Amino acid sequence: MRDAFPDVTGLLVVERVIPGSPAAQFLQPGDILISVDGKPISQFVPLAEVLDGNVNGTVSLRVERGGDLLEQDLQVTDLDSITPNEFIEFGDGVFHELSYQEARHFYRPVEGVFVANPGYVFGTAAIPRASLITEFAGKRILSLDDFEAAITSVEEEAQVPVRFVTIDDPRTERQRILNNFSGWFQSVRCKRDDSNGNWPCRDVALSTVRAELEPQQTTFPPEREAHVRAIVPSLVLVNFSMPYTVSGVSDRYYYGTGLVVDAERGWVVVDRNTVPVAMGDVRITFAGSVEIPGNVEYIHPLHNLAVISYDPALIGNTPVRAATFRDADFETGDDVAVVGLAPDNKVMSQWSQVASYSQLSLPLSRTLRFRDSNLEAVDLVNGPTNFDGVLVDAEGNAVALWASFAFQSGRDTTQVNMGIPSALVVDMIDAMRARQPLRSLEVEWQLMPLASARKYGLTEEWAARYEAHDPERRQLLSIANTVAGSPAAAALQVGDLLLSVDGREVNSFRELERTTQKESVDVV
Repeated sequence: MRDAFPDVTGLLVVERVIPGSPAAQFLQPGDILISVDGKPISQFVPLAEVLDGNVNGTVSLRVERGGDLLEQDLQVTDLDSITPNEFIEFGDGVFHELSYQEARHFYRPVEGVFVANPGYVFGTAAIPRASLITEFAGKRILSLDDFEAAITSVEEEAQVPVRFVTIDDPRTERQRILNNFSGWFQSVRCKRDDSNGNWPCRDVALSTVRAELEPQQTTFPPEREAHVRAIVPSLVLVNFSMPYTVSGVSDRYYYGTGLVVDAERGWVVVDRNTVPVAMGDVRITFAGSVEIPGNVEYIHPLHNLAVISYDPALIGNTPVRAATFRDADFETGDDVAVVGLAPDNKVMSQWSQVASYSQLSLPLSRTLRFRDSNLEAVDLVNGPTNFDGVLVDAEGNAVALWASFAFQSGRDTTQVNMGIPSALVVDMIDAMRARQPLRSLEVEWQLMPLASARKYGLTEEWAARYEAHDPERRQLLSIANTVAGSPAAAALQVGDLLLSVDGREVNSFRELERTTQKESVDVV
C-alpha cells in the first residue's frame, strides 16, 4: 500500500455498519479496506466512484482484520431507494420511512417510521420529535405502508399502545398510550413527483367509527382526615388538549383538578387554566383508576370557570357525589383547607388561613386571551402553588374553588392560584340547569373606598347611604373601563361612580352581577 500510495499516510477503516444492510454480514468496525474489485483504494473519492458505478450490482471487497485478509462480494445499495420520497400527515404530525442518514444516527436497520413532527395526536401522547415508531396498536411497523394500514384500522378516539425509540437512546424501546383524536385533521399521503418537483397527495381513509367504551368502576382510597374524606368523592383529574392554538392561547396541553357539581348530569367545574377554550379533547380520571372521555359544556365568558361533562354510565357504581357548597363570608385569619389532586392522581391536602379577600387585578394580555375581572378572590397564607382544587371547611363543604389564573407578565405567561368564592360556582350551575342566559353591563369595575370617592365628588347623602348599606365594607364601585361598542360605552365614562342600580345601592362585584341579570337596568 505504501508503494501504491506513496503520498498517503493512512487507509480507510470501517467506522460503523448499518444493521440489516448487505455489508452487515461481512464487515465489522475496525476492518481496514485494502481493495475493491482487485484495485487498491485508500481514499474516499475513488471508493465513491467505484460504488457509484456499480449501483444495484456487486463489488468484491478485500479487508484486513487482525492480520487476516478477508474477501467477499457485496451488493451496492441504491442510496435513492433508502432515501424517503413520501410522507404521511396524520393527526397534525408528519411521518416518513427512516432514511439511511437517520439510520446511521440510530444505529438501526433502514426500516421503521420516523416522526418528523409529532403534531397533535402523537404530541399529546408525549412521543417526541425524531422518534422511530416500531409498533402501533400491536402491529409491527417496518414501512410507511405498515403505518398507513395501522392508523386506518384504529377507531376514532380509541386508545392504542405505541412503541418507539428515541435518537438519544436508540436501543431502549419505550411505550405510550395514544388517544386517537385524529378527526380534527385531514390525513394524507404525499409522494414526490420527480417529473415536475411537486408532492401530489391522496387522502388516507381513517376510520370514522367511534370506539365503544365499556363501563368501568372503582372506589376512592380511604382518607384519615374527615374533611378530605368528605370532598374526595367529588374530585377528578382533568386532562385537556387543544388541536389548534386559538383565542390567544398558545399552549396545547393542560391538566388540573375538577370538582363534581352534578353527579346525575356528570358536570364538573374546572378553572379556565385547565380548560381555556371550548375546542379540545377532554379526559377525566376518577380515583386514579378509571379514565373516560369528557366534553366541554360551558366556558364562562366573564370569570375563570368552565364546566365539562362525562357520561355517568361509563363509571358504573363508582361512588361519585356532587360537592356540597357553603357560601362563606371570608375574613382574614379564617382557617380553610385546600384539597386537590397532583398530576399522578395523588390526593393533596394543606391547611391554611385566609390572607385577604380582595379585588383581583390582572394585567392586560398581549395576545388578547381571556382575563378575569370584576372578581374578589381569596388569597391564602402560603397557599399551595403545586396543585389546584377546592377550599373546604372542617366538615368538607366547598367554600371556594382553588383555581389557577394564567396571565401575561411582560412576554412570559405567569400562573397564580387564588380562591373563587363558591357563590359564583353555584350561580353558574343554577343558570345552566335553568338554561338562563348570562347578562353583563360590559363594564370593568374597581373597588373604591368611600374616603377616595368623596374626593371625586361623592355627596354626603350618598356616603351616608352606603355607610348604612354596608357598615363593614365602606366602599363603592368605580368604572375602570368599558367594552367598546357596548350600550354602557355610550352612556358611561371611566371614573364614574356607581350610585345605584334599579334604585338599589350596590357596592360589590357579586351584588352587581346578580342585580344586572335583566334585559335592561336603570343605572345612576
